[in-house]
Amino acid sequence: YDHVPIPPFHGSNAWAVAGHKTESGKPMLCNDTHIGYGMPQVWYESHLSVKNDIEIYGNFLPGIPYALVAHNDHLGWGMTMFENEELDFYSEKITGDFYEFEGEHLPVRIHEEVIQIKGAADTTITIIETHHGPLIQDAIVDFVRFRDADISMRWDYLKGDNLLIEAFREMNRAEDMDAFTAGLSKIHGPGLNAVYADHDGNIGWWACARILQWNEDVNTKTILDGSVRYNDPIGALPFTLNPSQINPSIGIIYSANSQVMLPTGELYPGYYVPESRAELIKKVLLSAEDVDEDLMKELHMNTFNEVDMKAAHKLEAMIREQNPTFITMEQLALKELRDWDGNYNVEAVAPSIFHHFKFKLLQRAMLDEMSARQFEQFSRLHWMKRALPQMIQDTNHPRWDDIATPETETLKDIVVEVFQESIQDFDNILGPHKVNWEWGKIHTVEFNHPMAAGSALFEKIYNVGPYPSAGGNETIMQQGFTSNDELDYHTHFGPQMRIIIDFAHPDSSLSITPTGQSARRWSAHYKDQAEMYQNGEWRPQFMKPNFETTVHDVMTFSPE
Repeated sequence: YDHVPIPPFHGSNAWAVAGHKTESGKPMLCNDTHIGYGMPQVWYESHLSVKNDIEIYGNFLPGIPYALVAHNDHLGWGMTMFENEELDFYSEKITGDFYEFEGEHLPVRIHEEVIQIKGAADTTITIIETHHGPLIQDAIVDFVRFRDADISMRWDYLKGDNLLIEAFREMNRAEDMDAFTAGLSKIHGPGLNAVYADHDGNIGWWACARILQWNEDVNTKTILDGSVRYNDPIGALPFTLNPSQINPSIGIIYSANSQVMLPTGELYPGYYVPESRAELIKKVLLSAEDVDEDLMKELHMNTFNEVDMKAAHKLEAMIREQNPTFITMEQLALKELRDWDGNYNVEAVAPSIFHHFKFKLLQRAMLDEMSARQFEQFSRLHWMKRALPQMIQDTNHPRWDDIATPETETLKDIVVEVFQESIQDFDNILGPHKVNWEWGKIHTVEFNHPMAAGSALFEKIYNVGPYPSAGGNETIMQQGFTSNDELDYHTHFGPQMRIIIDFAHPDSSLSITPTGQSARRWSAHYKDQAEMYQNGEWRPQFMKPNFETTVHDVMTFSPE
């Protein structure tokens, strides 16, 4: 996350509520998209008005001429990442410039790519491809067992026609749900979830991706034998069989990157996040009646995680069961874990203790079987988020065993020692005063401009923040971070917009973005939303022409 030149996509939340559950009697739609933070902010807003063609207010990504999240006066939609599996790996049998496939020797495709490097000479790399995709073994240097193999990568996004721009053009021009879904059907990757609502009373959700079909016993989680056709995809579901919901009787729809079931009853493979965000959205909306903007604002800013709270309570009880002798700091830390209500507030101490303790436990469990670099990469994966709560519940999970010893260790064998090491880290790095351990002290967000990199002066001029940051990795108000030994849990991704649309008055919806609409440092709109964003405040999205011509700057484009 800290080394890539562009902000990566991470997840998102979106939900819709039917009119029979809202105060206004019309559907309501909410969305926040989770992408790596940057400065200028990644998304920008625009009211796109093309006479007799498009009339839409939306959020855009640079380089794409159509809104990816948008609404007009009769329909709107939000987006989240589907997280479905799109990459597959094959072990190829290559001899010279040929590879084996179905008993034949086919020529590989060889081409060169020139990479321009600022301040240095160009670098040229040679790409070798089979029909699956490029050979990548040189890029996975941490995995020794693959160094002498020829591993190709098949990315379904690059297979077939890419109609993504056409899809969003149709969605931007749609005037009803049928036209909207016709556009959705053209999206084959990256996998997206579309959550929809309209003035006519409809709400809907569709998983938008090419969902591949395989022979029954092909395990796409392994490196497949690339020499046989049997291991290649055999087709894809038609869009009409993709997972979807339209006007469910419960009156709510939600999407938060968790795994979904196909109409066939299968769970489609992918890299899904834990269900905690999705389940909490569902719980709040199911129990609510007369849903209004105030409830939606509260839900956007919710920082509760029940899974983490229960894990903290279990670890605390497990430690006390062993009745060790504690120093005062350790006793206070245990009390914080026991009393934690599961909220990631900036003043809370328990989230800090829990996450560092959990990180140290994960190190102890994994570093006997992987390198430090592999562990750093692993600790960022969604799989880790899903696996560790299960490991804490199963004290005899095989991962707790240290393979370097003849004994078989369990979680109970190491939990006290690791807890004490964790608290000692707080004392060594932050000092003994509990106020310095507050979540907002170690979990901060700063919006960094590339112009400021390496310059203390430019950081003050171009960067925005830092601010204490509430929320966590899997709270609805998501503020993503990576645990580390230094107790510097800076936020590297989160909501790029928060949107609330009530289709009783879609022309005055609510929104907020992380910093500001302008990329010009001396503009009044460079960072005018930053404190509002941190404080959970909102501003209207006006679509009335008279508002735009009297308040906004005007920029005129001419083909001449």
